Amino acid sequence: MEGIADAAGISKVTLYGYFQDKEAVFHAVAEQMAEQMIAAVKSELDIEMPVADAVANALVAKHEIIFDSVRSSPFSGELFTAKNDYVAALFRDLDANITSMLEVRLGQAGLVSTKAVDLAHLLFGASQGIANNAADKSAMRKQIEFLCDAILRIPD
Repeated sequence: MEGIADAAGISKVTLYGYFQDKEAVFHAVAEQMAEQMIAAVKSELDIEMPVADAVANALVAKHEIIFDSVRSSPFSGELFTAKNDYVAALFRDLDANITSMLEVRLGQAGLVSTKAVDLAHLLFGASQGIANNAADKSAMRKQIEFLCDAILRIPD
């Protein structure tokens, strides 16, 4: 809590006035990040463009938030461990929500419902693997775009 207070430029007493403990701080930050990811994904999926582009942009937007907020931190290992300890259910729900949003967008593109569900899960899972292993955001973007193009782009 002392490190958090120092980083925020407030006293520990003030911080404890808002949050009971470090877990409560972490939960509040995780909820804010989840809201940002949902908004970013929704925004990209709502843009009128080819489905491969919309899905790629939505997945990249989600993963860029994590890249900027967590992976770039010198405490990234601790943050991912804390995520599993404190807010695993929140992020499982987030992932399910994003997958459902992908399913809807794929369905709007004319895919049969069962195929849209399967593709949404495949694309989401593959994008997670790409993001977890990418050296940087540029490489991540290129690989996710390639994935979506390879699976969703319908030749003329």
